[in-house]
Amino acid sequence: MDIVGTIMAAGRSAVELSLFTLLPVMVVMLSIMRLAEAAGLLDGLTRLLAPLLRPLGLTGLGIIALLQVSFVSFAAPVATLAIMERQGVSDRHLATTFAMVLAMGQANVVFPMAALGLDIGRFLAISALGGLVAAALTYHLFGRHLSTEDWADDALTSHAASEEARSILAIINRAGGEALPRRRYSLIADPT
Repeated sequence: MDIVGTIMAAGRSAVELSLFTLLPVMVVMLSIMRLAEAAGLLDGLTRLLAPLLRPLGLTGLGIIALLQVSFVSFAAPVATLAIMERQGVSDRHLATTFAMVLAMGQANVVFPMAALGLDIGRFLAISALGGLVAAALTYHLFGRHLSTEDWADDALTSHAASEEARSILAIINRAGGEALPRRRYSLIADPT
């Protein structure tokens, strides 16, 4: 058995997955989200849906994460979670949205399986139901010890994108920069 060859192949696959699959999806989805945010579409959508989702512990942007995981891929909701974190959504609401995303079926699996006879409508309904149940359980049971302080109503939060230049290229550039990880973690403790 060639252990070194297996490790090298696994490392190569991981790098290819992150560079050629996950990162482009995150950049594209965050760009679309930023353009929708600059156009005021996210504000309207969150004002409309926030009252319906609040009993489940979800903010208005939670429905966008639901749609992204259902129709794009498992990596797409990262853009929504990044926007929620930037807007000051509490840890409890972030955990609720994340639990919903993890409990749902992913579009990158669903649509290829349709060619083999999967009933997409039924699958999406069951997936959405499972995600909403996971969100409600996380908010009301598993995550009740998490902080709800500093929770800003995401329908009323001012958007940084609207304060900057509104050119499409500037918005896409900013979104691309936000899709990359901001923090670097070190394995060595800082001596200072």
